[in-house]
Amino acid sequence: MVPKRDIIGELKQAALTHDLHFCTSNHRAEHWWLMSHGKEFDSDVHELLKKGDFYWPAMPEPNNQDLFSQPYPTTQYLEDWLERVVEIIDRYEPELLYFDWWVQHQAFKPYFQEMAAYYYNHGQKHHHPTGICFKYDGMAFDTGIPDVERGGFAEAKPFYWQTDTAIANNSWSYTTSLEYKSINEILITLIDVVSKNDNLLLNVGPKADGSFAQTDRDILTAIGAWLKVNGEGIYGSRPWKIVREGETNISEGMFQDTSKLQYGVQDIRYTANHGAVYAYVLNPQHKTAVTLKAFHAFDEKNEPPFHWVIKSVSQLGAGETTWQIKPEGMVVKIKPTEQDQPVGLKIVLE
Repeated sequence: MVPKRDIIGELKQAALTHDLHFCTSNHRAEHWWLMSHGKEFDSDVHELLKKGDFYWPAMPEPNNQDLFSQPYPTTQYLEDWLERVVEIIDRYEPELLYFDWWVQHQAFKPYFQEMAAYYYNHGQKHHHPTGICFKYDGMAFDTGIPDVERGGFAEAKPFYWQTDTAIANNSWSYTTSLEYKSINEILITLIDVVSKNDNLLLNVGPKADGSFAQTDRDILTAIGAWLKVNGEGIYGSRPWKIVREGETNISEGMFQDTSKLQYGVQDIRYTANHGAVYAYVLNPQHKTAVTLKAFHAFDEKNEPPFHWVIKSVSQLGAGETTWQIKPEGMVVKIKPTEQDQPVGLKIVLE
């Protein structure tokens, strides 16, 4: 309205120009009460608000996890919410509709169902991908993608899900006081969630002029460089029969990814792709060998989790390496990487 520009349309065009997936993030449900505290001091959030006003309706903030909280959203507000989402669908056809929390409130149920049916049918009719991401059981099971903010699940799930987190621990937007995560911390999160049938949505906040800080650019470039070497066990992969080895693991639930877990060379995450098994050593610690316990030698009292003929083992980006099956596991020689980044191993089976 104010800039007289189609901001979302420009963002979509820029995303498609750079071969990126275009998605939209929607926090409109919370707008029922989000501006209410502006009434507690001298501001332009006043009592005489009507539909169309920027701060409308500014209702009192409820107990946020009460599924039947009062004041109950009105039909007028809920229809306005639905119409705004449909406008996004019609005009921009995002591949993913990401919804923040509060859509789990009972009042949204019929409107959310109507929106989801419209979006999925629209995608089928116009031949574009669709997905709906939600929090706190905002949709019926297996109708959308559950999202775990700044956290995850301890083990693999039979359903597809998503982790959303930010490049910094202390903010979702650009500030001059960001506490950046390390490159390795982000890579470990990526590998961990992918091994558990998850997708990682990584937030990077632009400056006011639309540019990105150099630190952000450097981190993204480093992630891209690692994926260029190791991505074949990430993109399009599936969880393997064994998800992980090692004692270090995230605590299940939201807001768990800032705990600074200390991963070691024994912490492995597995994926399966291209007819091969991929083993990612989360923190190689400059070691020259790693032991994969899942492939230990077979004996009658201690059957290995996996017992198959192995054709070759290679380190992604470094070529074939030597390996040996021992009682404690398959011992694989590895080459240290720059900045001791996670190492990817490809195990090709006969």
